[in-house]
This record gives sequence, structure tokens and C-alpha cells, in this order.
Amino acid sequence: VVIHSKGLNLFMSKITARYSAYNIFVSPWLLEVSGYHGENKCVIPCGVDTTTFTPIERVKARKLLGWNENEQIILFAGAFDNEIKNSPLAKEAVSLVPNTKLVELRGYTREQVNILINAANSLLMTYHREGSPVIIKEAMACGTPIVSVDVGDVKVVTSGVNGCYISTYDANDIAAHISQALTFKGKTNGPQCIVEKGLSNDIVVKRIYNIYQKVINMPKR
Repeated sequence: VVIHSKGLNLFMSKITARYSAYNIFVSPWLLEVSGYHGENKCVIPCGVDTTTFTPIERVKARKLLGWNENEQIILFAGAFDNEIKNSPLAKEAVSLVPNTKLVELRGYTREQVNILINAANSLLMTYHREGSPVIIKEAMACGTPIVSVDVGDVKVVTSGVNGCYISTYDANDIAAHISQALTFKGKTNGPQCIVEKGLSNDIVVKRIYNIYQKVINMPKR
């Protein structure tokens, strides 16, 4: 279902939730938007593949990509032509930070995305709408600084992670946080927070599996 959409999609999602045996919401925000108050629900964020997304030293990652070691590179969390990703705001914000380059995330394998995230100075997210963006957890798992608008569960997920900054939808505010991210040295404590918050795929899968078992064992109506 598409809770974070509007109009007919949201309306149909609410009906689906009402008649479902159980409802899993990927963020507290989506649960709130749904307006669902039944007891057969829980919040389980989307998980991250911690076997693929792991920290790599930036210098090593850039050598693998053939990138200049001294460039200040901001990795945009999506394709520029995807309207929901809101790339015009990202481009405007990055243009306000001298000597920075915005790189589009498009057409790569997951293994290549891991290298790109590790090679970047920071990941940037400016999405209009989102539920529980996996790319944020992937950046956390890599220990890469993050600058993001307050969308989906980003604020909750990145809470306690150093080198991660939540911005408004104002280009100047985003630019100021990008400048902060560029001064961050080394890796963030994102990998540790992924473990502590139970956001790895293996833990998330177990939680979902347990819910399916619960639903299967429910008395037939």
C-alpha cells in the first residue's frame, strides 16, 4: 500500500489496512498518516544488508572509482529525473557550497553503490515523500556523513549518529549542513547504531517472520 501518497492511493491504503489480518508500517510517521488505531499493527523499519554495505576507507573507494582524492563530492540519494527525489533543491543547495560536486545515484549495482557511498564526503537526501529510506541506512552502515530533510523515519533512524544532519527544505539550511558534513573527519558511528537499533536485514526479517507466524496461527474467522 502507498500510505505516503495522497488522494485515492491514501484512501485505498486506509481501506486495505482496515481489512488486513495484520499491518506493518515502516515508520511512526506512516502509521500516523494512515490514521489506523487497531491493535493488529506494529512499526518495523526497512532493514539494510550489512553484508553488502560496509565501511571502506574513502581513499580506497575513490581509487576503485577513479575519483580525485581531494574533490568534495556529495552523493545524491537517487536519480535526478525522479520528481519525488526533489533534485532541483539538492542542486540549488550544493551550488551554494563552494568547490563541491553533486553526483547522481543511478544505474549502479548494490555493490557499486556501497563503493560510491564510501567514496562520497556525504550523502544528500531532499525527497518530497518517503517511508523508511534504505539508502539512509546504507550510508549509516558505511559510516558516511548524511544530510537529509526530515522525511519518513530519517530523523528517528539517524538519532544518535554523529556526522548526520537534519535540514529543513530551505536550500540555505541544507547548504549550511553540507558544509558541516564536509568538515567531519573519519567514519560516523552509523555501523554501531545499525546494530544497536536492530536495523540489519537479518533482525528485521526475524521480526517480520514472527508476525507471519502469528497471523498463520490466528483463529479462522
